Amino acid sequence: MTTAQQLAKHFRGVYLGGNWTASNLKDQLIDVSLEEAKTKIHNLNTILALTFHIGYYITGV
Repeated sequence: MTTAQQLAKHFRGVYLGGNWTASNLKDQLIDVSLEEAKTKIHNLNTILALTFHIGYYITGV
């Protein structure tokens, strides 16, 4: 398996499940409403902003 194939497999696992951590973004965010995702707490990033940045980073990689 090439490095690119290994990375693709790992990213699919992180997003959709089946990775060694038994955790993934899809399962963690499935019950989060849009209102919760947009809610700002102090000066921290929102869930919506964090997921956008993750997707932006992955697209760049």
